[in-house]
Amino acid sequence: MRGGTVVDGTGAAPVEADVRVRDGVIVEVAADLAADGEHVVDASGALVTPGIIDTHTHLDGAMWWNPDLDPLPSYGNTSMVFGNCGNSIAPLAGAQRDEIVDLLCFLEDLPLEAFHRKIPWTWETWPQYADALRTQPTSVHLGGYLGHLSLRTFVLGAAAWERAATPEEIARMCRLLDDGLRAGAMGLSVNHFDKDRTLRLVPGYFASDDELLALFQVVARHRPATVQMITRFNERGNDIEDAERFGRLCREAGVRAQWPGMPFNVRDDDHNRPSCPPGHHARDH
Repeated sequence: MRGGTVVDGTGAAPVEADVRVRDGVIVEVAADLAADGEHVVDASGALVTPGIIDTHTHLDGAMWWNPDLDPLPSYGNTSMVFGNCGNSIAPLAGAQRDEIVDLLCFLEDLPLEAFHRKIPWTWETWPQYADALRTQPTSVHLGGYLGHLSLRTFVLGAAAWERAATPEEIARMCRLLDDGLRAGAMGLSVNHFDKDRTLRLVPGYFASDDELLALFQVVARHRPATVQMITRFNERGNDIEDAERFGRLCREAGVRAQWPGMPFNVRDDDHNRPSCPPGHHARDH
């Protein structure tokens, strides 16, 4: 790649340079590189940057009916992550497949009919899903989380929306999660927050500490896999309680974790003490 302005992502100043790539790997960045049999791309007037990873998408369905994944490539994305917020389209089967797909479409404003008509549904488990993904070329690299909502309903059926899991059900979820992680899932995504279109709490709300800890321990055995959690970050009182609960479980399991929504938000004025008017002091109130 010749003549572009290289922005390397480290915070260093942009520089005019050429970039040599061999077998998909950047091997040299310098000014005025001589071509050595490579295909030369004229990047004059363009920025040359590392590929951007969109770490939080809900393109689980779109990759099947829009493999170009427009507009990600035009934004400089070369990779994206799906299966976020507890929702993935594997493992799924039977009536609960339809319920989880409906939940995903409701929460993310996605076209439900397209999920029914455009996705082949040749899988039930995550390893079967991974095999199907390998047959579907896309414009960017893919990586995905195994969703706890999908996992829970796959094992408990309709009861997943109502109760805690039994030890036997927890053990089966752990086996399925382990299989999924071995097949390439990036980790487990958990949703303790949302409601479906009838205002039912999502199945993840009913998971006990025993269930979550057992699943987190499975993820911990598959480093660098992570647990992603969406908790009640915008509910006063429950926000801190959930952060403490899930943080404790992650520490006990020894697993890395991430929160898409944290319990503090400066825009939530009701979480902050009122500021004093000019000329006043806190002791005056």
